[in-house]
Amino acid sequence: MMQDTRTFSIDQTDGRKFLAAYFPVGDPLMPLSLLAAYDAARVDVVELGVKAADPFADGPTVRDAMARAGGTGRVSEAHAELETVRGFASPALGMVFGYASDTLAADPEVWAGVEGLLCLGRDETERLALCDAARARGTRITEFVPYEMPLWSRAAAVNAESYVMLQYLPGLTGARVETDELLKPRLQKMRRAGVTRPILVGIGISQPDQIRHALDIGADGVVVGSMVLQKGLQSHAALEDYLCQIREVLDGRD
Repeated sequence: MMQDTRTFSIDQTDGRKFLAAYFPVGDPLMPLSLLAAYDAARVDVVELGVKAADPFADGPTVRDAMARAGGTGRVSEAHAELETVRGFASPALGMVFGYASDTLAADPEVWAGVEGLLCLGRDETERLALCDAARARGTRITEFVPYEMPLWSRAAAVNAESYVMLQYLPGLTGARVETDELLKPRLQKMRRAGVTRPILVGIGISQPDQIRHALDIGADGVVVGSMVLQKGLQSHAALEDYLCQIREVLDGRD
């Protein structure tokens, strides 16, 4: 097994709040150079989304980015992005986000050097097989817990090796403004289930007020995606300003 000896902020236990941000692999409108904005904002986890034929959890913004992307949706297509993240000033976890499929990782050796994986799938057996293959090569697994928090997802979350992504609002990914008034008991249920890794909330969360609410309730951080894409499509400056604003909220400096 290939072991990563780098120290990631996601492993700190000093009360730090964590920022995970989505980046679309292969989207010509989101060039590799935009990752410099993630570095400037000290993003803790860069979620590198690879193309998928059936992105069933994603809304129009992410789906459009995947439609624009070249390639066939293989882990190997994220190589340049992973190398860029490895060069960040503050070590960030370069995590591949993909949907379970035959094309994602046809060769188990492809996981060597891939630091993290978040995998969703309609077929839990197929998803688990991909996670096991990645874990065997030293890749750290992030587990996703849907809004309804089914028992199987809570059980899987106990074994997460990087962090747990808890769905913030029901529905598909996309920028919204409402808050989840049931977040506190849902977080408490996760801890009672035995989850010890950081719990980051994502899907439907992008506004500073939403993020403050989640942190006050007890979340360890946030995952932002659709708003990141919207800002990146505007300009590098708009993206960097947004990510730095979120970092300030997480650091309690806004």
